[in-house]
Amino acid sequence: MAAVGGLECGSSSSRGFLEDFPDDVLALVSAMISPQDVMRLSATCRKLRDACSADKLWLPQCERINCGIDCYSWRKGVDSYRALYRFMISVRSLVGLWVHQNPELGNLVYVTWGFVSVVGVRIIPQEVGPRGLDTGLLWSPVFEILGHPDGSLALFLHGRENNKDFYYPGRFSQSSSEPNVLLLEAEPLLRPNSPLSAETSEDSAGEECTKRPSRSLRVSGNKEKRKTPSERITFQHLGSGDRRRVLENLAPHIALEVPGLASGALFPRRNGKKQKQQLDLYQKDLAMLAERRVRLLSMYRFAKLTSQMQDPELITHRPSCEGVPSDYLLKHLVKPADEKDTQPEDVPRDKFRSASFKGDGTSLADNGLSGMGSSAQLKRLRLQEFLKQSKNVGLLLHATSLNLEYYRTWPIMYNNKQLALYKLPEQRPVEGRDYAGLWGGTFGWPPGKTNEDKSGRPLFFLLLSYDESDEGRLLIATKILEGTDYPSHPNGSAMFTAKVDEFSSEPFPWETGSDGLPVDILIKFQGEGIASGYGFRYPGSKPGDLFVQGDGFLSFVWRESKAVLTMERLDLKGLLEIGERVPALPHIANFADLTVSYTNVFAASSDVTLLSLKGLEVSDRW
Repeated sequence: MAAVGGLECGSSSSRGFLEDFPDDVLALVSAMISPQDVMRLSATCRKLRDACSADKLWLPQCERINCGIDCYSWRKGVDSYRALYRFMISVRSLVGLWVHQNPELGNLVYVTWGFVSVVGVRIIPQEVGPRGLDTGLLWSPVFEILGHPDGSLALFLHGRENNKDFYYPGRFSQSSSEPNVLLLEAEPLLRPNSPLSAETSEDSAGEECTKRPSRSLRVSGNKEKRKTPSERITFQHLGSGDRRRVLENLAPHIALEVPGLASGALFPRRNGKKQKQQLDLYQKDLAMLAERRVRLLSMYRFAKLTSQMQDPELITHRPSCEGVPSDYLLKHLVKPADEKDTQPEDVPRDKFRSASFKGDGTSLADNGLSGMGSSAQLKRLRLQEFLKQSKNVGLLLHATSLNLEYYRTWPIMYNNKQLALYKLPEQRPVEGRDYAGLWGGTFGWPPGKTNEDKSGRPLFFLLLSYDESDEGRLLIATKILEGTDYPSHPNGSAMFTAKVDEFSSEPFPWETGSDGLPVDILIKFQGEGIASGYGFRYPGSKPGDLFVQGDGFLSFVWRESKAVLTMERLDLKGLLEIGERVPALPHIANFADLTVSYTNVFAASSDVTLLSLKGLEVSDRW
């Protein structure tokens, strides 16, 4: 029998002792025990069950997640703190930095908290202008996950078509408590009458907050035999071309146009004004975000879709969460001439399915299916089988954990998982690792702001992390974003490596900084900086030194060229809150643009972006 607070939940002593505690005392107890223990308490007797459902007991659990959010304001948007905890525990592992390797510019996505939501925004490659980082950062929305009043989830992918912003509703699932990959997929909706799957994918830490699905969600209207998870053909079993085509045909038909809300803020703003003005702006934004959330959730459940394609064959009068009819996709993705390429009767179904689970039909002979035809025919059969598994097909954002290898802090990405974002492992600054974390830097001296008559300096995002090697402890600065029209070095490369156990005797080349005051150097380390000696993908390195300044800045100086990269620690959430939103890319490409290009994909997306990228002053417009 599980024990709570030193007492067995099922014992008579616990039932006669804990149930007599006042609610305030139980709230103090709940702050020191796990959510699982709170649920065990609620199972002991009716009185404790009622007490353990109270807000007083679940507020401490929400605060223990330590997300830095305003729980009291968020409570107004949900049924209870228990529902709020259910939402927060379901999505908290998404918060952080996510990347994709193509293109080299424009695929750094930061997931942060909104209002009873998490939002994923792309950091736009940009330059630092006359006001430095005082104007914040340019960003573009990628996706957001909203919490329903009961704590369940609603996904919206963002995109832009024909100079209009659209929302693409779908479902979020999580198959790992600590996911490191986000996959954009299509899924057969096995329960077409439900906006959410009755199968929960939350980890054990959140099981106590998962409601039991209603009978209407558990019982299907059709009498076909259900396939077990091991028998189903998943989206990842399709060829890469078919995966892309399914999503590109699905997205336009589930698009929602939300005038007045599409271009608004996704999180409360900050403007650096006086405290009272700051508070008034915060409260105003909360009211706006609350109204926006209610409208989006209503459209998620009940909106009648009108296809962008204006196809009369598509059923347009249906809730937005129900996706697109499978028959429609089957007709438009599989040519009529291919209908005869059905599964041969003499081929066992399990052998066909085994071949279907292989990658792109490369092992036909090994599976005894060489007589089935070409690889293209097998791909079509898999696509047909996938689409026939359900009446409707919807959009899915799937968070999972894969066995990844890393080059220092940069993940080695799968070639067959193109529509994917990979989470960067981010070290936190602690004693002995004082400089770990996210930094922003520019080349040139003095650092920071440029003169009004000069163009801006490209802003580099650097993830600093510590590593142990035969040479001792290393501080490695990995480049994850570069604010130029064409990158000088690949993302994931080390801009510099400093040996934190080896001090340097080199002098700092400059005596004064941008303020005219003497530069205060606290400590300096030997190291190596990146050099273009061996080409773009395999750069060389040259000696340099890392200088730690008294004002909190770090400067790495290449000894031979005297080039200097000066960095400051970034408050990414704060910079986004005072920054500017720019238009998104077209739907599927907005999640992970697959163009094999090393140019800035946002450089010509809008006049606003072009002006901002050239270092001009960014306005306070959202």
